[in-house]
Amino acid sequence: MYFPAHNGKPPPPSPPPTNHLDPTAPVVEILTTITTPSPHNNRQQAMMMNLHRPPSYPYRTPDMEDEDNDLPPPDLIPSMMGDLPNNAFGFGKKKEMVIHSPYLRSALSAVVQYYPGFEVIQRGTVLRIAEPYQVLVHHWGELEEYKTSQPDCHDGRYAATTAAHIDVLLTFLADLYGPGLNDEKKRWAKGRTTYSRFWCLLKPGSVVYREKDGEWTGCVVSGINFLRAAGSVEGVGSDGMLVYMWGIAYKKGLMRREMIQRIIWPWGGERDITSLPVVPERWVKGGVRGQRVEMGRRYWGLAGGVSYKEYEGYLGGGRTRGMGKVIVDPEGYERFAEQSPHHRIATPKFAPRWDQQHTPARQDRLPQMLSRCSCAVCSSSQGKQEPSPWAGFDDLDPRSSPLPRREEIYFMVIGPLIPAFILKERRWAHIRTSSLHPITPSPTPFNHLVLDPSTKQTLKAVITPFSSPLSSPSQIYPWPSDIIPDKGLGRIFLLHGPPGVGKTLTAEVSSLLTRRPLLPLTPADLPPSPSEIETSLSYYLTLSERFGALVLIDEADVYLERRQSKDLRRNSLVSVFLRALEYYKGVMMLTTNRVEMFDDAFTSRIHVALHYKELDEEQRGRVWEVGFDRLERESNGRVVVHTAAREWVKGKEMRELGWNGREIRNGLQTAVALAEFEANEKGVVGRVVVKEGHLKTVGGLSRGFREYMRERKGGLEE
Repeated sequence: MYFPAHNGKPPPPSPPPTNHLDPTAPVVEILTTITTPSPHNNRQQAMMMNLHRPPSYPYRTPDMEDEDNDLPPPDLIPSMMGDLPNNAFGFGKKKEMVIHSPYLRSALSAVVQYYPGFEVIQRGTVLRIAEPYQVLVHHWGELEEYKTSQPDCHDGRYAATTAAHIDVLLTFLADLYGPGLNDEKKRWAKGRTTYSRFWCLLKPGSVVYREKDGEWTGCVVSGINFLRAAGSVEGVGSDGMLVYMWGIAYKKGLMRREMIQRIIWPWGGERDITSLPVVPERWVKGGVRGQRVEMGRRYWGLAGGVSYKEYEGYLGGGRTRGMGKVIVDPEGYERFAEQSPHHRIATPKFAPRWDQQHTPARQDRLPQMLSRCSCAVCSSSQGKQEPSPWAGFDDLDPRSSPLPRREEIYFMVIGPLIPAFILKERRWAHIRTSSLHPITPSPTPFNHLVLDPSTKQTLKAVITPFSSPLSSPSQIYPWPSDIIPDKGLGRIFLLHGPPGVGKTLTAEVSSLLTRRPLLPLTPADLPPSPSEIETSLSYYLTLSERFGALVLIDEADVYLERRQSKDLRRNSLVSVFLRALEYYKGVMMLTTNRVEMFDDAFTSRIHVALHYKELDEEQRGRVWEVGFDRLERESNGRVVVHTAAREWVKGKEMRELGWNGREIRNGLQTAVALAEFEANEKGVVGRVVVKEGHLKTVGGLSRGFREYMRERKGGLEE
């Protein structure tokens, strides 16, 4: 879209028109409709006077985290009717242009490619366009070009008449808008605009961006509705404008267009265009277009299947951050999210999801063919009609559909949020595609595990056959799923021993070794009620089979204690658990420190049982070294452990504490927190050094707590 410069003089005249239909009929005329009061209107409008005017931008309450969809307040009415009431007691007027010329109608049919609603108002015998004549202003440049680039089938007289009638229309627009638009274009060149002319930049079919949490999201403009407050005495759009847009996201198996709307509230004077809720693409710099194309392409690739990824970023478009391993699975989200036992789905609070957008009450069908002149000669032409630039945008299957010709635009307007399952939290969420990263494979995962060599070798031998055959750790390889369920296809690993000796770490290392996700479950995920646990366990095991995940159930003795004749509830719980395990097709790891309490029926179903002993001094030292090395590696050198600190943990003071693996991990985390606090207090920027003193402080706290607990226990025994 462009607006020709206007020097205050009318455009040069074309050859005189010859109206084929009625030489006396006007080309266009402007009608003003006056509204007169009635007793009913008087009462109604008087009541409207008491309604408040809209608050200043943004119209939000504190709990509204997302701004993808703005709904107008109840006293604002979307209007395309032109001028609004002049007072609150029923007097008012509206202006509209009536285009009588069939030449202009045909010309507009040729140049207007995508303008939702315009095809509807073209169907009458005359064409009526309300002030401020958006479709005409938005196609000013195209009409100017059309005068000299009409179809070859137009004879000289018809072409001359069309050009002359276009001149009549453009002269009217130039007189009405020309000088003001010239001034506005100077502001646009400086990246600024006024409210009264900002709508000129929002042509349907143009790409605009919205910024949220530092990330730009692309949309295609569908149209504008001007808002008025009840009893408004101002002009068109004086109470705001509602911008309709659409983006693309996965819904019900296909990539579909979803409508979005934003309110632009009025402002005085000039504003930076980039500060507005909707920013035309021309003013968004810094390689944003390329970034959005890349993210859209990534979304398209992810939407067609199930992927295993690392994530660090915001959840659901809100301000809550999450990190860890996730399963990107749009189809799975639609099938399983509502069945989640937690019923916790991280989605924005205010109609935010791209799959649950409010659809404006407006018609928006993408044209499949290029529009062309609607005159009788062109309509009867046998020439091939070219496809529209928007052809192929609707309802694409990311697994099989070809991409549209305007592939880059398509990717640009794909939404930023994609459904995924957060493994660590056992819940579904909408996460940002820009914050997804490939899983980093670990070449030597067993180096993190401190076990005696024979146990480690046994574990490696029995778990390796269950590795994913796929080379990339980001790819999902589901556990086998047969039409007729078979018993005994799964493998049950029992990891038993005292706390803090590496049972949970064994499951994590096995996940790395097999290149499979790990789905950790706790008693909070599996309620101790027979009916609830059956539902929850079935849900999570179904997901694990879909994801090809290892399942880890901590403290499994809660569900598998020996059955007793007098405890029917306990017996039902164990029976439900055993039945679920019987048909599970994947790998499950159970941890416990009370194996002697297990029911006999369960012990016979264990395939591999690994016993973990208390850590000896050598193993404890190795746990410290593994922890130190892992800390420095995962912080990319930002955190380092001083040599004196490494030596201190080998001394008598630490040996007397006898920490297990979990206590060592927690103590190291606390020491890092102390080191970071100390560095901040001293204004040190860069590396954080964990020193001997930090570990001594943590050790002293642990010793003091243990002494206190011994005293309390001694008092209770007395």
